[in-house]
Amino acid sequence: MLIFYSIGNFVSAQREKTCVKGGMAGFTVSLTPDGYRVTKAELLPLVISWEQGGKYTADFANGPQEDEN
Repeated sequence: MLIFYSIGNFVSAQREKTCVKGGMAGFTVSLTPDGYRVTKAELLPLVISWEQGGKYTADFANGPQEDEN
């Protein structure tokens, strides 16, 4: 059994220290001979950063993600 529980926003635009840490959950459900099963689960930690001008960015565990555009 897999359970992810959240008591707040996915990404919060608040500067308080208690609001800048979070995580992004991901999982894969696969059809197996015994039925559907969760075959992969992960939680990617992230930190919300505030910059001058009111811009917020999410810094992931492997470093900040850059736009590919």
